[in-house]
Amino acid sequence: MAEYGNGKRPIWQWVIIYLVIGGIIYGVIYYAFLKGDYSSTPQQQALQTVPSPSSQNTQNVSVEYSSQGFNPRTITIKAGQAVTWINKDTNPVEVSSNPHPTHTDYPPLNEVGLIQPGQSKSFTFPQAGKYGYHDHLDSTNFGEVIVN
Repeated sequence: MAEYGNGKRPIWQWVIIYLVIGGIIYGVIYYAFLKGDYSSTPQQQALQTVPSPSSQNTQNVSVEYSSQGFNPRTITIKAGQAVTWINKDTNPVEVSSNPHPTHTDYPPLNEVGLIQPGQSKSFTFPQAGKYGYHDHLDSTNFGEVIVN
């Protein structure tokens, strides 16, 4: 005699029903939220390596990092402009969005990440707002980008 689960259906039929329903739910979630090309998200397009000086965009604004922190500490740019952080210190700097340590105010800014001594990285700010950041390795060093 076959084993019966809920109702009068055999257990194997219930297993198949649950698998089909689960597959449908997974498909809906995949197509609604997960489908897409993550290799070209706006946040990843905003992060770029600094081009050679001969091809640098004149609208790029620089912030130097040294043992005294970020200089200038506050800058104002227009939407679509890039900020380049230049590490002139002997230690690495890790540019991260405020607040420390959660970095949740503007997560795309966290993609700038670690900058080794003598190197630089750029980030393009696509929309207006105030974006606070800090050195994750030394959170007493901080700055702000104001985008108009």
